[in-house]
Amino acid sequence: MLRLVPFMLLFFNFYVHAQSEAALEHAKKYNYNPAFRENHFDKMILKVDLEKEYEGFQTKIDDGSETQQNNDFTTNNRAKLRVSFDYDFLGIFLSTTSNFLQPLENKLENTKTLNLSFRFFYSDRLRQEIDYKTIRGVYLDKGNGATELFPEFSVFTYGGKTFYIINNDFSYRAFENQTERQLVSSGSFIPSIGYYFRNASLNRINEQTNNLTQIRTFDLVLQMGYMHNFVIDEKWFCTLGLHPGLGLNSSKKTFENEKNDLDLIYNPKANLNLNYKFNFSALYDNENYFSGIKFEYQNFEYANRNEIELINSRTQINFFVGYRFKSTKTVKKVFDKIKSVF
Repeated sequence: MLRLVPFMLLFFNFYVHAQSEAALEHAKKYNYNPAFRENHFDKMILKVDLEKEYEGFQTKIDDGSETQQNNDFTTNNRAKLRVSFDYDFLGIFLSTTSNFLQPLENKLENTKTLNLSFRFFYSDRLRQEIDYKTIRGVYLDKGNGATELFPEFSVFTYGGKTFYIINNDFSYRAFENQTERQLVSSGSFIPSIGYYFRNASLNRINEQTNNLTQIRTFDLVLQMGYMHNFVIDEKWFCTLGLHPGLGLNSSKKTFENEKNDLDLIYNPKANLNLNYKFNFSALYDNENYFSGIKFEYQNFEYANRNEIELINSRTQINFFVGYRFKSTKTVKKVFDKIKSVF
């Protein structure tokens, strides 16, 4: 057995040298300092999140007359499970509400959600996000502890975000999906453009002459964000980010009379907004195993809130654990073929 030790040490030395050469080649190709970033380009990453999300919508549920006031709808803040897979340039995220994580007695409407997201890099610094999200079932807080349930209220969101990381030595991957490690504290400005379509449906039958049945909105969001990774020690780091910006909202709503034989479509309205997003994360990274917490808050302040048909705000908290696996030859071959095409 002792005779094998020198051969094992020699093999390990060759392996480490090969890894170092690959890392240096990767850093040279994408023009960053390898002392700042360590890329796990040979690892597949599986991550599980326990997610708590607080989402609110403000709109009208009546015939839109000037005497009516906006109503604030809120999702029942159910915990969600999210599973993600990352390798090389691609990340896939899937999350949904889970009944076994909820209290046994819940007097509020059980909100059902489904999220499917794709994250990928066009290059080392140009990133694309594509999102699909459904929400069904909200409640209206009427004050003094009184609530009204709206199980038929649903919101479908389609959209995406394109952004560019200016500083080569800043690792956005270390914050987002842990396919890299930030070795030295670094930050970067991150300009971005977001585009989101929402379709809200409320098919409630009541005695009013006209009932609100649908709201369609489009948001175009331009932001100039800044994020900074603070490396505390070899295994701990945290991230702070602030993303202020300007946006344009366009929306229209449809009312339907009680006989269901006439649609009243109000003309689309457009409005400017000031928006911002704040994010924070803390991560423990021990070679292949990692875990951490993320917090994100996003808000929109419109020039004239009375002209907006659907106002959305969101707060999100994530606890996550993950593990990095050695990639297989088959997976590497498939991804290399995709990269050669695009």
